Amino acid sequence: MSYESSWDLPHPPEAEENWQESDCYWFFDAKAGIGGWQRIGYHPNRPQGQSAIFIYKIGGKRFLRRQIDVDGSRCRRTERGQTVGPASTTCVSPKVMRYTYDEPDASLSLEFVESFYEPRDWMTGDGYKRETEKGHLECGGRVRGKIRLGDQTYEVDALAHRDRSWGPRSVHGLDVLWFSVGTLGPDLSWAAMKVRYAETGQYAKVGFVARSGASSDLVDVDVNTTFASDGMTPLQSIWKLQTEEETISLKCTPIQGFVHRLVPGAFMATGHTSIVECEGKQGFCDFAVALNPYHGAHLPTEKETVTTCSQDGLSDFQPHDRAVVHD
Repeated sequence: MSYESSWDLPHPPEAEENWQESDCYWFFDAKAGIGGWQRIGYHPNRPQGQSAIFIYKIGGKRFLRRQIDVDGSRCRRTERGQTVGPASTTCVSPKVMRYTYDEPDASLSLEFVESFYEPRDWMTGDGYKRETEKGHLECGGRVRGKIRLGDQTYEVDALAHRDRSWGPRSVHGLDVLWFSVGTLGPDLSWAAMKVRYAETGQYAKVGFVARSGASSDLVDVDVNTTFASDGMTPLQSIWKLQTEEETISLKCTPIQGFVHRLVPGAFMATGHTSIVECEGKQGFCDFAVALNPYHGAHLPTEKETVTTCSQDGLSDFQPHDRAVVHD
């Protein structure tokens, strides 16, 4: 499907109980050393919302807040956007989105101001059961604005990727998910996903690569990730994205990450902002890993992870794999 400006505006809810609309974006400013992720979602027929955010400053503070069951009384939809608890998203103009968040420990106001290619629907591929039946926009580009962590405020000019989805949605059928989005700038961007369905054991691989404004669908996705001793903090992730014309190799080195809960009582995935190397250049990548999303309900504590952030609130970056010497 070709991009239409209506994609960036709230869509009229349909009758399904699980009909939802959500905005999500990932970003990293290499010069400022600031990165993160935010998602704002709303199920108007429940009514219930979700607000999740992870932002960090390298060498400074980081902030995580996951609210997966925001009451409808704290949610609001307008002609140009929606608000869920402390978060909001607004369509400023076609292809330009504003994202905000505000609470005492952290706040931000960022605008997705530049698209490196025409925003597109990425959901194609053999074997893929569409999770959002109406639309799922993806686009790499740039965000600018301000972020506050504690009492420190930073200017941000970051490479970024954004995502919008609307329609009935369920991810409960998946038991494995690998997901990657990123960009080197206008010359190369991508969105890729590999999933397995619990009922059938079938894999699906979907996504696209965009070069200098033109995009090509992926025909295969392969990923190989090495983990730290906690089993959930990646040390490196190698992706191979294959189109009909070429195979692109991405070497992703994580900077910081977090554990994300999608449903009450379970964690779905760990997401990781990374430096990516490809074709002799560096850029930004974010990837999510969900090897066992719904088979366990234990949310890891901070001491059970090496560097992955698992506890809500404002905190210092603190590795937990230091050797302990016993007498």
